[in-house]
Amino acid sequence: MDIQTTKQSGQDWVEVGYILRPHGVRGELRVILHAPEEGFPKTIKSVRLVHPKHGEQSANVDSARKTKDAVLMCLDSIKGRDDAQRWKGSAIFVEASHLPPPEQGYHVYELVGAKVASVDGAPIGEVAGFMDNSAHLLLRISNQGKELLFPYVEEFVHSYERDS
Repeated sequence: MDIQTTKQSGQDWVEVGYILRPHGVRGELRVILHAPEEGFPKTIKSVRLVHPKHGEQSANVDSARKTKDAVLMCLDSIKGRDDAQRWKGSAIFVEASHLPPPEQGYHVYELVGAKVASVDGAPIGEVAGFMDNSAHLLLRISNQGKELLFPYVEEFVHSYERDS
């Protein structure tokens, strides 16, 4: 699944995860986060669902609780299992301004467009986006029309310097 950022009404929206499937019969959703170790921030009160067939829908977050491998989420606009099933596979976007300050000094989505170089300074390409392969996040790096994939792990990403 590609991770995206979008603009709507002048606000930056960032993809934080996707709906894996319904959970139970009351419309609760099993959500897979792209940064599961951080959990779902309590500062997020609303989300935007984007589904390839059903379009977009905004919703308020009624609850979000962490489980071993996912987040169980209730949204005000999803009523019952059938409605939850309809939104299965949807990407979940949040307003970037509602994200808490990042621990490492930057949010992962800010890497899009950053130049990538090897530890000796040789250019590799530019971050074009991300993919989630269930094990970890992958950086999609564009290099002269070719795409390279690198795991977003400490062994591959040593630092990020933001232009001031």
